Amino acid sequence: MIRFTFDISGSLLLWLLFSLLLHGSLLFLTDTAVEIRSEQGESVSPVVVRLSPFMRTVVTEPAPLLPPASPRKVTPRKTEPSPPKAVLSPAPIPTTPAPQPKPADSKAPPEPLSLPQTLPVAQTTVVSNKPVRAEKKGGEASAPSSPFIPPRYDKTHRPHYPEVARKRGWEGTVTLKVTVSSRGEVENVEIRHSSTFPLLDSSAKQAVEKWRFYPARQNGSTVAGEVIVPVRFSLRQRGNK
Repeated sequence: MIRFTFDISGSLLLWLLFSLLLHGSLLFLTDTAVEIRSEQGESVSPVVVRLSPFMRTVVTEPAPLLPPASPRKVTPRKTEPSPPKAVLSPAPIPTTPAPQPKPADSKAPPEPLSLPQTLPVAQTTVVSNKPVRAEKKGGEASAPSSPFIPPRYDKTHRPHYPEVARKRGWEGTVTLKVTVSSRGEVENVEIRHSSTFPLLDSSAKQAVEKWRFYPARQNGSTVAGEVIVPVRFSLRQRGNK
């Protein structure tokens, strides 16, 4: 038998040990699955060992805090006030004075006289009068000038009190508008207000149509005019209620 003898120096042995240690450390650091088989040849589940790398904690010093900035003084900007707008006042509305009522005629119509019941006779009274304007050629009427003297009674006939009206107790006042010519004649008689009894109205109108008047006068001349004549039919004596 041949025996080989190797002379290994001490330095080579050191390098060999160093190489084994180096490779062992590399295998330890890497994720390597080591498969271990039993003597019977059965496979064993690999054991995987994971090594987390060494974490080095680095502590950083906080940055120095800066001193708070001093607040800036804000000076308010002066705003010039806008000139006031001119306010237009509404124009005054002209007011027209209300028409004043004309004063009532101070001359109240005289009350017709009441006649005795034994002899009922209608009473007549002239209440108002006005001139009738004379027309010029061309249809224009001349304006009357003062003074004007109204027509006056000349010859009158008392209206007849109808017997039927007396028996039935009919009473009332008929107002007639009479137009008198410049000669004093009655030209027209118009019923302005009825007594509500046509028989009394007709009796009063027929009587006044036969009357005679003194014609109205104006500026020294006779002119036509109008008069209002109330005719009252009453069965009561004056003073009796």
